[in-house]
Amino acid sequence: MRRYGRSALTMALVVLLFAEHAFLALRWLLVRAMASSWPSAYDRIVARDRARSRRRWLDSAPLAVRDLAYEPSAADADADTTDAADAADVVDWRTELSHGLQVIDDVFKAA
Repeated sequence: MRRYGRSALTMALVVLLFAEHAFLALRWLLVRAMASSWPSAYDRIVARDRARSRRRWLDSAPLAVRDLAYEPSAADADADTTDAADAADVVDWRTELSHGLQVIDDVFKAA
């Protein structure tokens, strides 16, 4: 104790106290940031219920509406480069859209 003096011991304790508080504050901030980035239980429940209701609606919808609701795949996106024989099979998108809208209107009128 005589070699380093009391002031060195006091400074070591102050540095130790400061380092401990800095560590705890940093850990608290990191835990809060991680916890806020995870979806809450309520968000998961709402997303699950939305997916179930969409699935129920699509299962009960007529086939024409189901075809409109599903996203086209990447293979369908490459189908634009087909030859003339395949182009004859492609229906005008406006006709499909009007038919789909009519089917949707009929479904909601019946419900």
